[in-house]
Amino acid sequence: MKRTTIITLSLVMLASAATAGMGVSRGHDLDDLWLRAQDGYDLDTLDAVLLLEGRHVEITPHGDLSTTVHRVVWIGTKAGLNAHADLRIPWNSDTSKLEVGLLRTWRDERWWPSPDQVSETAVVNTLPYAIDRCPDYAGMRETMLLHDGVELPCIMETTYTITERGVAAPGADDYFVMTQRDPAVRVEYRVTAPKIPVQTRSLNGAPEPMIEGNSRVWLLEDVPRLRLPITLQPVRYEPTLMWSSWPNHESMMTSYTSPLETAAVIDAALADTVAARLDTVGSDFARVRTIVDMLTTGVRGIHYDDAYWARTPRTAGLVWDTAYGHDLDRTVLALALFRTAGLSADLALWATDGPFVDDFPCSALLDRRQVRILDRAGNPLTFFDPAHNALLPVAGPEYDGESSLRLDLHLTPDDEGDWSGRGLLVGHGALSPHIHMAGVDDEATEHIDAMIDAALLGATITGHNPEIFMPRRVEIGFGFDFAPGEADEDSRIRIDLGNLPGGVFDELPHDVRLEDTIRESPVFLHSSPQQSVTLRIALDGLSVVRAPEPRTVANKAGVFEMTVVVDNDLLEITRTLSIAGTHHPADRWSDLRTLLLEDVDPANQVVMLQRD
Repeated sequence: MKRTTIITLSLVMLASAATAGMGVSRGHDLDDLWLRAQDGYDLDTLDAVLLLEGRHVEITPHGDLSTTVHRVVWIGTKAGLNAHADLRIPWNSDTSKLEVGLLRTWRDERWWPSPDQVSETAVVNTLPYAIDRCPDYAGMRETMLLHDGVELPCIMETTYTITERGVAAPGADDYFVMTQRDPAVRVEYRVTAPKIPVQTRSLNGAPEPMIEGNSRVWLLEDVPRLRLPITLQPVRYEPTLMWSSWPNHESMMTSYTSPLETAAVIDAALADTVAARLDTVGSDFARVRTIVDMLTTGVRGIHYDDAYWARTPRTAGLVWDTAYGHDLDRTVLALALFRTAGLSADLALWATDGPFVDDFPCSALLDRRQVRILDRAGNPLTFFDPAHNALLPVAGPEYDGESSLRLDLHLTPDDEGDWSGRGLLVGHGALSPHIHMAGVDDEATEHIDAMIDAALLGATITGHNPEIFMPRRVEIGFGFDFAPGEADEDSRIRIDLGNLPGGVFDELPHDVRLEDTIRESPVFLHSSPQQSVTLRIALDGLSVVRAPEPRTVANKAGVFEMTVVVDNDLLEITRTLSIAGTHHPADRWSDLRTLLLEDVDPANQVVMLQRD
């Protein structure tokens, strides 16, 4: 009787183990999530499905900020494996610590290598390659989390926690786009802040948080993937949550900028170097370019996310002495050098989603950092972008309105077959070319030459004379020579009109691709741009064999217009592209794409002439 009982119990235990499934992890029934994934998605057509994408952010009484990531993902293809296995986790060991909780793979009805133990070989700390010759950044780590037992298909579960010491004492904030690159059965975000007031905001259909004791919890079920193409601004249209423990906007900005201002100091030796470099430099803009040259040639740019040093920038003098720096350190040095050059310079923080920042203190949204420079009279001069060593127009980051660029060209042939012309360049707002033309060398000549050579193939500038030359508006006349290609066997002369540099196409974000016939995500522009190119040709015995067809295309995205007029031995062609508004929803992509394609259509860019 005793032996029979033991055998029966053993069989029950084996049967129970065989049907136990993945179980419950951190309060989530993984088997239920997996059943929902199988019922809700066609797994044969997907690379991966997130059963759970979770975050738990906790502000401790000591001001530490602890973030736990909990991810459970079904992976069906090699592309999914590349996206979700062998995770690279960056963290700064000087200011933080990393703890790995779970790192396991479900396959063949069991967890590999173990249900609750992390393999000793699965966690590998590495030094990021970008900072391998930067001793001051040696505390940075990129920890590789490697999953064992991988065979497709499989389910992977990962949990890890990064704790940043003391960063939340003055205040903390973040935002989280709940939509992920792959569809998700459940997305959960939790903020726990005992005895600390936390304000929240839900955007674009994100749920309002549930209150659970000292925690606020956002939960979204059956979440589609991010709309394609994935842009740099999904927070503007995908379900997004924001939270902040800052008492107000001013305290947040003070905490953000104070470390940079404290670090923006240099010693007497570097100040003497600046003075020597500027000894023969007169204009304010030339002084700016001299400082930018010092930054470009004297400090090696480190292309790594500088958020890990947000509260601990190095002093400007140390950045110069070590001759390397990430964007934050280069910002500190730029502030110090511009000020030493006698110019007013301050920190300009821009957000892709600026409207939210004004009334909600969220420093995580401040994704663009620049140095605003005023001339010695206190007038706005330019912006310096440390990330790209680039000067930006005053009308650029803070300009949100109409902008335009116009190029007028008048061509005249002489009796010997040589061509010459005069032209007018007018630009204002975000399309003002001032930033590319200001200086004491040949900046203006080189820029106009590049513009007309692209707009009229074979044109070369001979001289120029500005009428208005200010950061937000430029009007400048110029002369040019033109060399058309060799006439063909029928004595026909071909004139090619190209695309206009610095115009509408340069305003488009990188995610805009004309080859995309379908688009799910919206398009955001900095301004409502308009461009036009007018070519007038004095015919003088020439007849028009071919010219673009007059055409007007007007739709919800704007207007494209091609006008062609022959009158009194003068051929006049004007190509105009106007984009209406700065926000174009996905259902307007076809209209916007139509206008853009019209402007670059070769049929609108060729003229054939023949001598009578």
